[in-house]
Amino acid sequence: MSPLIGISIVLFATAWILFHHAKNPSLDILGSIPISWWLNFAGRQIITLQLALWSQYILIDILILSYKPIANLLGPLLTVWAIQSRGFNFTITSWGIANSILP
Repeated sequence: MSPLIGISIVLFATAWILFHHAKNPSLDILGSIPISWWLNFAGRQIITLQLALWSQYILIDILILSYKPIANLLGPLLTVWAIQSRGFNFTITSWGIANSILP
C-alpha cells in the first residue's frame, strides 16, 4: 500500500469523526465550509493523484514501452509523443482528467 493512500485514509477517518461526533465544525478563516469537507477534498486529491500515477505506469510503461504491437499500431510519431509525455506532463494531465470525470 502506498503511503499516500494511508494518508488519505487518515484524512477520511478524521473527516468522519468530525462530521458525526464533533457537530461538523468550521473555522472562520476558511469561511462557512466545514473542516470535514476540506479533509475529504484533500483525501480525494490524493486518491486521484495516485490514480494518475498508476495510469501513467499502465498506459506508458507497460502498454507502449513493453508491448511491441501497440507501439507498432500507434506508429513512430504517437509512440515518441507518448514516451516524451512521461513524468510531470502526463501526471498533471491525467490528474486533471481524473478530477473532472470522478464525481
